[in-house]
Amino acid sequence: MNLTPKTAPAIDVHSHYIPNAYRKWLVDSGLLNTDGFALPPWDMQQHVEDMDRMNIGAAVIGLSSPDIHWGDSSKARSLARDANEVAAGAVEAYPDRFGFYATLPVPDVDASLAEIEYAFDVLHADGVKFYSNSNGVYLGDPKLEPIFTELGRRNAVVTVHPVRSKVIPDNVLTGVPYPLFEFQFDTTRAVANMIFNGTLKRNPGIKFVCPHMGALFPLLGGRMEGIAKLMVHFNMAPEGFVPPDVRGELANFYYDGAGGFNLPVQIPALKGIGRPERMLCGSDYPFTPVPVGSQMLDDLRNTGLLTEEQKVGVLHTNALELFPRFAI
Repeated sequence: MNLTPKTAPAIDVHSHYIPNAYRKWLVDSGLLNTDGFALPPWDMQQHVEDMDRMNIGAAVIGLSSPDIHWGDSSKARSLARDANEVAAGAVEAYPDRFGFYATLPVPDVDASLAEIEYAFDVLHADGVKFYSNSNGVYLGDPKLEPIFTELGRRNAVVTVHPVRSKVIPDNVLTGVPYPLFEFQFDTTRAVANMIFNGTLKRNPGIKFVCPHMGALFPLLGGRMEGIAKLMVHFNMAPEGFVPPDVRGELANFYYDGAGGFNLPVQIPALKGIGRPERMLCGSDYPFTPVPVGSQMLDDLRNTGLLTEEQKVGVLHTNALELFPRFAI
């Protein structure tokens, strides 16, 4: 098929679903509005119909915020298993339209390793979606290394979704929802921790997708690398510290386009750290409603900041490197 930006069915790599058990737990735990936004409704059939309205051919679904671990490991294991089975059911019902990222009961390492085995070998997950922090434990923490070792062994697709930090000051930007501001910071905090602790470098089999147009890395990536070198220059670094190749790692990431509200600014910034052939499409549905999602996709299809071939790549073909089963 000769795809053009107007005709290419998007592959949405940043889309969400909301299992009933997860929603009930949020209600029962008083966490339903913890992010400042009401949790939207989700229905599998409606999701497919809305994908048709937006010319989205396939969507890889995963849980959004809030995270599932607030101190009860047993409940986190139960929620992760239910979420993965619900997602697998959506794929079974619509195998050409849905894929899914498995949820893990992090920071419980043994339970997460067991869930990886079940999610990939039994449910045939398409990847894993981590939270930026799970009960205050951030990606890049050495205690999570066995999880990343296993995912690297499996050459897994891995992405991250921000959640609120457990240490947010209560007197900064009061009265605004966390996605307005804090989510981008927590993504950056988690991914930077992985880079500086060498998590992804030690596990090169992982294909990592950085969400939300690269979070703050288009502005901060070079600064992080430069200050790391200054730490060595001024003898401020801990023993054995080697400044990470921040820009090199960022150039190897994939980036999803969820939150692409200002493409004239965001695309040049993202091109400054990443490669157009690794930029992907993301709707953030259903948290981003159909009219807004449609407008963002139209903006992408019509932008003059990418070539026609690059736009087809972002919309469709780039994602096939990660999810080849969606080839048409």
